[in-house]
This record gives sequence, structure tokens and C-alpha cells, in this order.
Amino acid sequence: MRPRHKVPSLFSLSMVDVLCCALGCVILIWLLNSKISEDEAEERRNETAQLLDEARRNKEQSDVLLAAALKDTKNLDQRYQLILADRDKAEALARLLKEKADSMAKDRKGLILDLEKSKLEVLDLTGKLNTSDKKAANLEGDLLALRKKYDAEQLRLVALDKRLVDLLAKIKTTEEDLDTARKLTKDELNRTDKMRDALELKTKDLVALQRLLEEARIARKLMEDSLGKKNVELLLAQEKRLDLEKLLALRKESIDEIARKLTEAEKEKLSLRLAVENRFAGIELTGKRVIFLVDMSGSMKYLSETRPDPNKWREVRETVARLMRSMTGIEKFQLITFASSVTYPLDGKRTWLDFDKTRSPDAALAALAAIDPAGGTNMHDALEEVFKFRDAGLDTVFVLSDGLPNQGRGLNVDEPMKMTELERGMALGKFVLSQLKNEWNVKKGANRVKIHTIGFFYESPDLGAFLWSLARENDGSFVGMSKP
Repeated sequence: MRPRHKVPSLFSLSMVDVLCCALGCVILIWLLNSKISEDEAEERRNETAQLLDEARRNKEQSDVLLAAALKDTKNLDQRYQLILADRDKAEALARLLKEKADSMAKDRKGLILDLEKSKLEVLDLTGKLNTSDKKAANLEGDLLALRKKYDAEQLRLVALDKRLVDLLAKIKTTEEDLDTARKLTKDELNRTDKMRDALELKTKDLVALQRLLEEARIARKLMEDSLGKKNVELLLAQEKRLDLEKLLALRKESIDEIARKLTEAEKEKLSLRLAVENRFAGIELTGKRVIFLVDMSGSMKYLSETRPDPNKWREVRETVARLMRSMTGIEKFQLITFASSVTYPLDGKRTWLDFDKTRSPDAALAALAAIDPAGGTNMHDALEEVFKFRDAGLDTVFVLSDGLPNQGRGLNVDEPMKMTELERGMALGKFVLSQLKNEWNVKKGANRVKIHTIGFFYESPDLGAFLWSLARENDGSFVGMSKP
């Protein structure tokens, strides 16, 4: 008997328990993971809901802003279209007005040529008008009804003219708006097609307006034709008379304009004649910005080195005041006195003063009267100070002095000891003249400063030669005042 082998069993109760436990663990782990996933998903849903709410609010705000921006853009587009349409309309009207102005200019020339002929015709037409007036009196009844209709058409024409004036005013306003719109709407040039449509509408309106005007003119012509040949002759005569009256008025205006220009020319001629006649002992008293340079050195109180003269300084002061009162066209001035140094007796400042013909001479006279002449004659520093006003418009200088320079630059240190007083004065004067010629009063176009000189008293040929040279070399005049 063969022995039987027992088949081994893989799934025993122990194995089933193990599998059940393993399956339970797997299910438990799955449940735990599912719970964790659900919690995380809930948190994500809450966060997503918050983000969606915030995004919805942002979208609503963006929609509001977008709607406002679209509305503003639409309004701006419409305004820009209207402005460009009005601009083109204005340009067209400007061209028409220019052509009309050119035509009127040509007509004016023809009318001026016809004026002389018309004068002769006026007399003949006046006789005809008298006859026509008598005939017109008989036709007044027939003309009354037609004139009422004519007046109605005239009112219509006036209304159309008023509308045209309003359009011109609007054009002017739109031109101003256009200047602003051009700066704000450079990026809107791609909207030309819409602008052209608006322009066509405006053009149609203009054509309609012109058609209405033409219809009014035709109606007026028909009424004139209905008045009959005699009435037409009367109206033509009346219109021609009005034209002649207008031409006569224009001729009168031209005559008045010529008379006005002649009056202005006479005034200018009188002013020039007064400027020529208004001279101080041969010195031309002109200039707009003038400096009066007055020598107040000690010699101004002496007739000679040993003979005092109490009237000399008074004569100098009165001469300055007399010069000021005789000046024509002066606007600004300054009074500068000099001896060893330079002073401003009126205000103490290096600045222009406004000239008043009633007050300035008296102020200068009083300021000079308060001065007691003393010191040397430093002509160099005085003229150097004067030409500091050149860039401020200086055009004329009056120099009042009684001697040659005896102080100032122009000599070496040891030279004065070797020279006589006359030689020193001549050397210093020569240096002053060279400074004027080469530095201070160098000609810049036509801007050379005129220097007029007045000598007190003209007793010395050397003094006269220096002051004469000072004036001659600087486009001025020289006067020597002898003892009264």
C-alpha cells in the first residue's frame, strides 16, 4: 500500500487573520489620508473663495473705470471730430475771404479810375433822378406791395448773414479749441474717416445755406424785374448814386488821410526846425541820455591865479541850468562833478535820473550852489566815470571846465618834477584824448558818444585848444565863454 502525502495548505486561519489585520491597517491609513485630504481641500476652497471675492470686487471696480474711460474717449473723439471739421470749414472760408479781398482790391482800383468819369455822370444822373422821382411818385402804390415782400426777403437775408456771423465766431472759438486739442489728441489721427464724415455733413449744411442765399438773390431779382423797366432804371440810378456817394466818402477819407499825413509832416518839420534853432551858442542841444560833467576844482572861483571872481562859479551853475532848460528830447540825465575825485551831487549814485524840464534844472542849480569849489582837475577819472554809462545808453556829454588837467593818470612818477604846469597839463590832456580815441569812445557802428565842451573863461589858447580837440575828436562842439 502506497503511502499518501498530505497537500500543504497556504491559507490557514492564521494567514486569514494576518491578511485581515493588514487589510484593516490599509483601510485605516486610507481613511486617515482621506480625512487629511478633505481638511486641506476645505482650506483650499476657503482661500479660493476669498480670492474669488477679491477678484470679483477688483473686476467690478475695473469695469466702472473702463466704462468711464470709454465714455471720456467717446466724448473726446466727438469733440475732436467737430473741431477738425470746423477747422477745415474755417480754412475754406478764409480762402474764400482772401479771394474776395483780392477781388475787392482790384475793383477798388477800377472804381478809383471811374471816379472822375462818375463825377461828370453825377450831374446828368441828378437831372434824371429828379425826373425819375416824379415818375416814381406815381408808381409808389404799385411798389408798396412789392416792397413789403422785398423787405421780408431782406429780413431773411439779414437772418442768413447773422447765421454766417455766428459761424465765423464759432470758427474763431474752434480755432482756439483746436490748438488745445492738437496737443491732447495726437494719437487720435487714425480717426480721419469719421472726421471726414462730419466734414461732409458740415459741407452739406454750407451748400444748403449757399442755396438758400442764392434762392433769396433770385427772388430779389424776380421782384426787381417785376417792377418794370422804369422802376429798374430808378433803382439802378439810386444804387449808382449810393455807390457814388460811397466813392465820394472814400475819396474824402483819402483826402483826410493825406491831410493828416501832411499835418504830421509839418509837425516833424517844425520839430526839426526847432532842433536846429535850439542851440546854445552853436552847440546842438539834442540827446536822449545826457551827462553834465562839471569841473568844481578850486580854479572855478578865480579869474586868474591871483584874482578871485565870485561870479564865475555862479555863471557856471546858471549855464548848466540854462542848458537843461534848452534841451529837446532828453529822457534820462545825470549831473557829475569832479575835481581831485568824482561826485554825484544830486543823488550820490551811479544811475540814470528821469528828466523833468520843470524840476531837473532847478534841482541841478540848487545842488551846484551847495558846492564850494576846491582841489585839482582830474579829467581822466572824470571821463572814465562818465563812460561807465555807455552800456546804459549814454549818447551825449557836456563838459564845463576852466583849465587843463593837472592830476590823474598819464605821467611817470618822476616826470611831473621835470615839467612846467603847462607842459604837465598838455601831457595829461593828450593822454585823456588818447584814452577816448582808443578805449572809452571807440566807434561801434553809429554809437559814438558826442562830447560838447564849454570853457570858462576863454582866456587861454592852451585851454581852448584842449577843449576844442576834446569836442572835435568826439563829434561835438566847443564854446569859449569869455568874462561877462
